[in-house]
Amino acid sequence: MLWFVIGLIIGSGLIYLVLSNKYKVLWYQWALGIVTIALFLTTLQNILGFVRELEPMAITFTLLVMGIPTVILGVLAVMLPKFISKTKAQTSKEISKSV
Repeated sequence: MLWFVIGLIIGSGLIYLVLSNKYKVLWYQWALGIVTIALFLTTLQNILGFVRELEPMAITFTLLVMGIPTVILGVLAVMLPKFISKTKAQTSKEISKSV
């Protein structure tokens, strides 16, 4: 039942993202988003398995090894376009000042 609900949430989010004209999603954001979702689901599956087997040390290790890269990739997928647009704006200001 958990995986069904997670699938519904991910599917409805993707449908909203594709059909909404509010957001412009670039190709590298799609790639980072797909890798992030896959890594998140793998991390969640491992954590749930370790909870069922009562392995608290393995849960901690999984969170460190797989959870931190998942968060980093997720932040990159969301914040990278903002950072790129900010650096392009600063570069264009520097070019206009030097000319």
